[in-house]
Order: sequence, then C-alpha cells, then structure tokens
Amino acid sequence: MREQINKLKNWKQFLSEGVSINFTENQKRLREYIKILKENYDLGMVKDDGGDYNKFDIIIRYFIIIHNFLYLENSYFDIVKLSNKEINKYLNLPKLESLDDVISKFTDLYDTNSKVRFSVETLDSIEEIRLLLNDLRNKDFTSKIYKSFKVGG
Repeated sequence: MREQINKLKNWKQFLSEGVSINFTENQKRLREYIKILKENYDLGMVKDDGGDYNKFDIIIRYFIIIHNFLYLENSYFDIVKLSNKEINKYLNLPKLESLDDVISKFTDLYDTNSKVRFSVETLDSIEEIRLLLNDLRNKDFTSKIYKSFKVGG
C-alpha cells in the first residue's frame, strides 16, 4: 500500500513540474514579435518575394500557431506533458525590439532540430487536441485568428 502512495506522490510531482511556466508571458512576447513584424512590413522594411506567401507571412503565421498552441498546451497541460509535446517549456522568449532579432528568433524556433518545432508539428498526434483542431478548422478558426492580429491573408 505504501508503494502505491509513493507512486501517486511521484506521479503528482511529475504532473506539477513546469506548471509554473508562464504561458501568458510567452503569449504576450509572441504578440510583441508580431507587432514588430507588422510595423516593419507597413513601413516597407520587409520585402515581398512575389510568391503566394512572403517570408513575412510565414513568420507571422508561425508565431500565431505557437501562440494558439500555447493556449491548447495550457488547457490540456497534463495530456501534453504525458505525451512529451510541451512547447512552452522550450520557448525562452526574451523581450526583443528589432526586426533582425525577431527574425533571428523565428529562425531558431523554426529550425528542424528545434524542440518547439517538433512539438508544434506533432501536437495534433494527441487525440483530444486533434479532434479540437479538426473542429476549429471546420469553423475557419485559423483565418479569423490571423485577421484578429490585423494581418492580411
């Protein structure tokens, strides 16, 4: 009986690890990065390469995806942690003020070896999240979020 109690205690400790990570602060930083990108785009500092999506759009969309997935991670924290798909744990988002710094941060997060990118790309392997995302896609949720950041697309 005592072994089961100790296992339960260890299980609770496992689940509570990282709960104090501030999701809201990272979401705020991502919104700041998007604002920097948007301001520089409006000033003509970001060049359009003529494709369907310019590099600016890709960066903003990726930050929006991370922003929204942080919300999902926070809402389904235990399941995400058990599935080893945490995003917030690896973000480390400092306050940035220049376009070059924001683009550099994007490059780090979008790198194929990044734990953040791996988690973003595989978060929908969690059944509860996959079902929710499918439901939201059917409601054209992504384009509404994109427009809420006042970015064309």
